[in-house]
Amino acid sequence: MARFNVDGSKVEGRPVFPFDLEFEPNPDVAAMFPMEREIDENGNEVKFYDQLKRIPEGTVLFWVFARDVPEDEAVFGPSNFVHIANLRQTAPQITSDFGDRRLFFQHESMRMDFDLESQWRDYVPSLSQDDTWGNTPIPDYPEDDETAKAWLRGSLSDHGCPFAWLLSETFNPIFDQ
Repeated sequence: MARFNVDGSKVEGRPVFPFDLEFEPNPDVAAMFPMEREIDENGNEVKFYDQLKRIPEGTVLFWVFARDVPEDEAVFGPSNFVHIANLRQTAPQITSDFGDRRLFFQHESMRMDFDLESQWRDYVPSLSQDDTWGNTPIPDYPEDDETAKAWLRGSLSDHGCPFAWLLSETFNPIFDQ
């Protein structure tokens, strides 16, 4: 993200970026949503995207904080943790075909960060396939594209969420015909 300016142009020279970002959720927004599944007056489950439409325009969703360097004063000097931004909803929530079909976010490997800040590598925990999320083992995701896409379509169809498989929800994979 630090490699590009707001207008999309590439940053000249070496990008400057924090070691860590922390997104603190607004508790007022979290309180708007029930912990259990919400059922409407017709007995149907209220989808998460319909619940999100209740968030008023202008609401701060997250406060964003940054830590400039790892917390190891002997190596880096003092670490600064500062509020750098707010993520605010600037328009009403809508669903869209574009969002469903073309809007994707890609996680990038931290290798590019480590190429610029090699000392940081020792301060980032690594995960293995044996790690768990709470007491829930992380299920293996299919390695072949066809099955992975079928899982994604099934998760979205049955639960309205592409990550249902990760939460060990039961879903029916949908293979292309």
